[in-house]
Amino acid sequence: MKERKGTSINIFWIIVVIYLDPGGFLVLYVPPIQRTALYILLLVIAYVIFNFHYANRDKRNKVPLKFVKSYIAIAIAWALYYYIIFYGYNNDDFPGVTTMFLRTFNTIFKLLIVIPIVYFSTINLKSFINILVWSTIFIGSIFIITVFTGIPLIEILSASRGEDIGALKRSFMHGYGIINFVLPITISLFYLKYKLSKKILAAFFIVVTIIFITIYRRDMVGLIEYIIILSITVNYIQKKAFIKTVTKFLNFRNIIFVSIAIFLLGIFTPKVLDSSIEIVEGTLSSIGIIDSNKSVGSTDAARLSFGDKIGIITAIKDNPFIGTGYNEMWYTGDGGNKGWEGSDYIFLAALAMYGVVGLLIFFPFYILSYKIIKRLIKLIRYNYKWVYVYKSYLWVPIVIGLAASAELIKNFLEYPNWFFPIGAVQDNARYFIFFGLLLGSYYNLTIKFNMINKFHGRKN
Repeated sequence: MKERKGTSINIFWIIVVIYLDPGGFLVLYVPPIQRTALYILLLVIAYVIFNFHYANRDKRNKVPLKFVKSYIAIAIAWALYYYIIFYGYNNDDFPGVTTMFLRTFNTIFKLLIVIPIVYFSTINLKSFINILVWSTIFIGSIFIITVFTGIPLIEILSASRGEDIGALKRSFMHGYGIINFVLPITISLFYLKYKLSKKILAAFFIVVTIIFITIYRRDMVGLIEYIIILSITVNYIQKKAFIKTVTKFLNFRNIIFVSIAIFLLGIFTPKVLDSSIEIVEGTLSSIGIIDSNKSVGSTDAARLSFGDKIGIITAIKDNPFIGTGYNEMWYTGDGGNKGWEGSDYIFLAALAMYGVVGLLIFFPFYILSYKIIKRLIKLIRYNYKWVYVYKSYLWVPIVIGLAASAELIKNFLEYPNWFFPIGAVQDNARYFIFFGLLLGSYYNLTIKFNMINKFHGRKN
């Protein structure tokens, strides 16, 4: 029975990892209708596994379920608004129930998958981290090999990064899934001084390499954000002064490591290094931190502005309360003849699509996330004396919990990406996955700290 349970848990986490299609294999090789049928099958299998485990759960380890109940209430309220107002009342060309179901199944999947993620995060996160790391190593490696050797192990997209940077080639996968989640996991392990396994380090450097190959400014800045967020968080947990956060980066080892990395980039990929410097300068200039003649481009400047995208601003003015409703143009790259570019201007597009009412209905998701992050960090801080005594027992939920917290905090800080979870973006479901991992990690640690404190005769 134990072996069967272990296998089924692995299958569940594989479903979670492949759902967002890292590498873009499903997008490339499975037609839309068949892909939706596959997602339905995956969700059914996930719930069959969940129901099996829940029916045979250890009823001695009970945790409060108020956060789960709160999430369910938010999910129901949002789903009602989405289907009744956004897709129903506001849709001039309502296509019928079957088409609606096929077209919007991603909304159903991402709302429902949270519950089993919370449950399995409570009982077994080690399987998740192993599957994420190995899939990242495999998919990332074949992408890198394809880019540098030309051997077509995976289909990729190519483009160039702006005229001011020259003919710098950028290469992309058709999907990334949650491979970037390896970054905050590794950084958390580093700051907590837990052992970094070779496979996690390999996955980390593969993801960093992918970021430089694609020249994604968002991910480059995101790496810095992870470092700052997790440094502050871990210092708070360890009850260290804020100055320790600064000095942690200025030690001799870090300076030497960064210097060597920049030197190697300058030798082997000078265009990437030059473009990265220009990207950083242009981004800082566009938000007023420094004066620079480097341009980040009209798209990037508009992303950082509330009023430069005229088509979207007009849509907001015309439909301030309940939005435009569903329109296929929001889900196309160029936004059609109205310029409704949903994937590039996420916050503005979400406001235009759903209106003020829609965003207010979804906003409790952020409030709930904040409450859980606060509870998680305080729980670890209060029980910090056990963090290293029971390292092998606690490290996985601590690291996953902090990494998921960093992902959600990062989204809070990036105002152009507010409401990413409901934006017109292909991989928006990842934030629901992070939420499930966050809440499940909190429950996981609550159970484990209760057991430890009970064993030592201490009240939690």
